[in-house]
Amino acid sequence: MTCTGYKYSLWNDRVYGMLNDGTLFWIYVFSSDCSLSRSTVDKKLQNVCAEFNVDINGFKRPNTFGKDMFSFYLTKSAVVPKGTRYDDINFADNCIENNKGNSGGGCAGWVLLNENMDYLHCDGLSWDGKHSCK
Repeated sequence: MTCTGYKYSLWNDRVYGMLNDGTLFWIYVFSSDCSLSRSTVDKKLQNVCAEFNVDINGFKRPNTFGKDMFSFYLTKSAVVPKGTRYDDINFADNCIENNKGNSGGGCAGWVLLNENMDYLHCDGLSWDGKHSCK
């Protein structure tokens, strides 16, 4: 199926597709009434409806969350990157540990807010402390 320059389809309750530049995306709806909460502190992480995932280089490797794949929440009022400071899917457990077998699903917030991927190269990064290897 084609719609305005990108292809999309349905698979296992997910909408997925590819943009003309090869970027892959998929959306998984958590709650049709947007009742999911991912934080008791951050109001932007209330009323979560779905998760939006993107692989910025499509089928090319490494196909790894935190490297070329990133996740975002779709809420009633915003698109919020996963792994922000008060997200239940936190940076420390779901991004920093990426090289130690973790999924890397909590890296998008770090990349967008700190404008780096230093978690791949150095230790000791945190929202409350060091924000880069420099």
